[in-house]
Amino acid sequence: MLHICGYEHYHNNVRFYAKYPCKAYNWATHTDNITMKQGKEIFAACVCGGFDNNKGALIDKGTIEELTQYTKDIIKDAGREGLIIGADCTIPSDIDYARLCAIRDAGK
Repeated sequence: MLHICGYEHYHNNVRFYAKYPCKAYNWATHTDNITMKQGKEIFAACVCGGFDNNKGALIDKGTIEELTQYTKDIIKDAGREGLIIGADCTIPSDIDYARLCAIRDAGK
């Protein structure tokens, strides 16, 4: 997996990395404004991410209902095949585990 780090809102030329031979790609979808669906088109491979991992973002402050709906929206837009729902980068260690369970359960 190639992680194209967008830590603290650092922008990347995500398309540049399409030539890297990887099985899966992860980037800062919100910082770089490239959806999971668009990433699948760019990389023609499995994509991982979808949730902004920054403080105050949905994964941090959203309701369980909002997390559930957002997860379903990602799947509806990008399709299930070749999609791993996760964060744009490492999830802060203080995120309530119940929030991650809600995301997992919404993807079933």
